[in-house]
This record gives sequence, C-alpha cells and structure tokens, in this order.
Amino acid sequence: MVYDLRVMRAVTPIQVMLNPLLLRFLPSFSSRLVTVSALGQMQLVDTVALSQSNLCLYQINTAGLMCLSLDVSSSCQCMAFGDGGGSIHFYTSNPHAAMFNSFSRETEFADPVEPLPPISILDDVTPLSSIPLPYCQQGTSLLSDWPEQYLKKVYRRPAPIDPEILRTMKMQGTIGYAPNPMGCRRNQVAYKLEKHGGGRRQSKLFNSDSRTGKSGEEANFIAIPKRYRKIDVKYSKMGMEDCDFDQYNRTGFSGLEATLPNSYCNAMLQLLYYVNPVRSILLSHLCHKEFCLACELGYLFHMLDVSQGFPCQSSNFLRAFRTVPEASALGLILSDQSPESKKKTNLIQL
Repeated sequence: MVYDLRVMRAVTPIQVMLNPLLLRFLPSFSSRLVTVSALGQMQLVDTVALSQSNLCLYQINTAGLMCLSLDVSSSCQCMAFGDGGGSIHFYTSNPHAAMFNSFSRETEFADPVEPLPPISILDDVTPLSSIPLPYCQQGTSLLSDWPEQYLKKVYRRPAPIDPEILRTMKMQGTIGYAPNPMGCRRNQVAYKLEKHGGGRRQSKLFNSDSRTGKSGEEANFIAIPKRYRKIDVKYSKMGMEDCDFDQYNRTGFSGLEATLPNSYCNAMLQLLYYVNPVRSILLSHLCHKEFCLACELGYLFHMLDVSQGFPCQSSNFLRAFRTVPEASALGLILSDQSPESKKKTNLIQL
C-alpha cells in the first residue's frame, strides 16, 4: 500500500513482481525506487509510468542466502546489497569510472545568530525588554536578583464572605447554596467604604444626603471616575455627520458603537482586530455565503482601517452572528425586546 502524506490517504498501490523486503528511492529520479526481496531478487519500479515495457528485474547472486541490507549511493551510480553470509554485492551503472561522493552527508551548520533590532539613543518609546538578556551560567546570577532571604511568596487574600450568606447557606454534598442578600448581578462587586480609626465612615456625599433628606437613589450614588463612565453619544437630526467625536476620542484608533443589541461582542472584535495574522486572513477572505462571520469581520476590519478614529458599527456582523445556531444554543444571543431577559442571561461561556 502507498499513502500520500499530502492528502493523508491511501492511493493506488504499486504492482511489483516479487515480495518486497527492502526499498530505497533513487536520488536522481524522484519517481523511481528499487525493491529487493528476501531471496535476492531486485526490481526497479517507476511509480509514474507503471507498464510492462519498463520492467527491470534482476537476480542477485547470494548463493541461496537472504538479502538483509540495501543502500544507494548519493551519486546514484552504485547500489550495494548485503546478504546473510556477510558478503556485499556491488552494482554500478559505470563499471570503469564509478563516481562516489566522499561527503555524502549534508554539512550541519550552526544556527544563525538573530540580529538584534537597532534602537536610537533618542528613542524613549521602545521597551528595553525587546533586547533579550543572555542566559546566566551555572553558579552565577544577575545583579538585579534579590537574595532568597528577602523573597517571600505572597498570595492574594480572598474577600471575606458575607456572614448572611454563610448563615442562610444550605449544603448539598460539597456544594453550598444561598440566596443573594445584596441583589447583586453576575460579576458585580460593591464599592468598599473607606476605613478610618478602626471603624467605617461614609463619604461626605452620604452624610450630606442623609442630612438634607434626599431620595434613596441619590443617597446611594457613588461617583465613578470620568474616564470609566459609560458615554452616551446623542445624535442630532443630521446623525453622525453633525456629531463632534473629537471630544470623546482624540486618538487615531476607531471604536465600535454599543447602541445595538449584542454589542458586548465589541470588546472581542477589537481584540481580534489587533491580532495581525487573524486580521490579514479575514481581510483576504471571500466566499459566496449569505451569512458568513469571516466575511463580515473582514468588512468590519476594513472599515476600522479607513475610518481614522471615526466610530464604526458592527451591525452586519451582529446580524450574521444571530443566525448561528450554536450561538443561540449557548445562550449568547441577547434579546432586544425584554430588558429583563438580559439580567438572566449567562455569558460565562465567553
């Protein structure tokens, strides 16, 4: 049987006139090989033109001994056969001036030294870690290495569990279940109040609100830093053309609008955009499918390339994303009809 490694499957078998024991390819002909049987019969086979007219069959004079070894010279002018009696049978195509290669093995060269990137003395942006440091020899250490007596492994201390959760928890085997007393959503953590003098004190915002008697929603408000707040861009009648995006984004990097359903995918889309191999493959992708995620990603990445800081919409990709049955089965599609369903959605698969 013959197996083609390019397609990883069996191809048409090669017919020979003997029971092959040894096989070697001829270096000068990529499609020819020599086969030898245990009884000393040798056959030259052409794997491309298999015909009876090209049949080459010879008998090696091994005196009834088994043929145990076979090799072909790198010059392809000589073949050597070894039998069970310790004899070597030599065949050559040029008996008067057979040529041999004294150095038939390829010369092994050392790995080339990778050149280090040049850094200008005025460059204050390129990190110094781009130039690798040599490995320390055994028994030596870097000057920046601290002694072991000054090192200590410190693990992150977990946050204490609410005593109310521990009090109401019911154990089912090794797993405990308890109601949510704070009413927090998934991946939501409450702000910690500052400690002063061993006790808790509220900020001035809470104290002033409690004295003035403001509503509970305003009293529990905690100011979020401006750079972390959610920005709601308000468009005029002219739409995006009349909006000044420079006050929101002063860089040349384009963003994705989060006003559409399932816009939680924007973070992952931005991540894929800055992976150069993925972006190059998707930009060159082209097919005739109606809803193809690769085509829509390539179109979106092209818009991000030419927008120059102007925001883009991923509506085409999200529309194709909603048609994927696997996404619906995993619960990754958020409904834009009922806001309450978004609270119950489990996106832990992401």
